[in-house]
Amino acid sequence: QEKVAEQYVASRYGSWEAAKAFWEANGWY
Repeated sequence: QEKVAEQYVASRYGSWEAAKAFWEANGWY
């Protein structure tokens, strides 16, 4: 499950940092 999430985040956002910034900007956490 985590591997799938990592691949999804990497392909969609490019990195965990970008994903976190996006989620925080949108109030998702």
